[in-house]
Amino acid sequence: EEMVKSKIDQPYQDKIELSEEQDMFFDVIAAAIKALVKGLESQVEGSCRTMGNINWGNVEMVGEENAYVRTINVAVLAYVPNCRAVLSSLYFRNFCDKFAAAFIPAFLNLVLKQKRISEEGTQQLLLDVYNLKKMMLDLPRIGQAEGEAEISVPMSYRKYVEKHMTKIEKVLKLVGTPAVMLVERFRIMWMDGGMKELQMVMSLKGMKKQEQQTILETFGGGVATTAAAAPASSASSSRAAAGAGGGGGGLKGSTEKASAGLEKAGAAMGSGVNQAAAMSKKAAAGMKGAMGDLSKAFR
Repeated sequence: EEMVKSKIDQPYQDKIELSEEQDMFFDVIAAAIKALVKGLESQVEGSCRTMGNINWGNVEMVGEENAYVRTINVAVLAYVPNCRAVLSSLYFRNFCDKFAAAFIPAFLNLVLKQKRISEEGTQQLLLDVYNLKKMMLDLPRIGQAEGEAEISVPMSYRKYVEKHMTKIEKVLKLVGTPAVMLVERFRIMWMDGGMKELQMVMSLKGMKKQEQQTILETFGGGVATTAAAAPASSASSSRAAAGAGGGGGGLKGSTEKASAGLEKAGAAMGSGVNQAAAMSKKAAAGMKGAMGDLSKAFR
């Protein structure tokens, strides 16, 4: 729009309006990036399916990263340079963001779908996740031309990858934790985690329902805690009822004392009234005598 305005005569520049065309252009770009992300997802889909089909509960030995990790890496190295070649730096960064937002949660979901993961299986998966994390952090640099200045990974992208890959590592480390230490480690490593997350970890460990219930009670939300609270509540109710009964007896005694006090006050008031009447009579007699003396004096 600015280029067109710069090339036409002044009277016509204000009539140039391409906002609708710009919106259409951005929609096309967004659809193209989405298609490129879907294309890369399809390239690694088979390898992810292989990872999900491994029986991680029967893994007994830890070696180097699994073959599916290498095939994912090969697919990414072959696909991403072509995307960089057709996208500007801004749109390529958007491509990296969207692929990370699609791939990492999908891999976490594959881990959570496992029926059981052995201790050795968790160690092997931690090694695999480490290599996948390294690949994802290098994604914005893949396809960089030789001799070109090294491209720095955007901080927001790095934070996203580290945060969500660390979550996968956290789940695996807890799955590999012995049951006797699980509650303590869970509280330290997953401070905002609750009963649901703890139960998910125990399911991946392959713990029996009774074992899980014991751990949940230790964590603070089991049946034992509720059962202990019920007698305490009953005892509190009994004490309250007893206090209410005692309060009734005290009220009766207080009423009787108040009545006796009122009788005494009435008697005292009656005596005071009589005394006041006698004093009034004496005062009246004194006044009468004084008036008589006064009359004699004026005579």
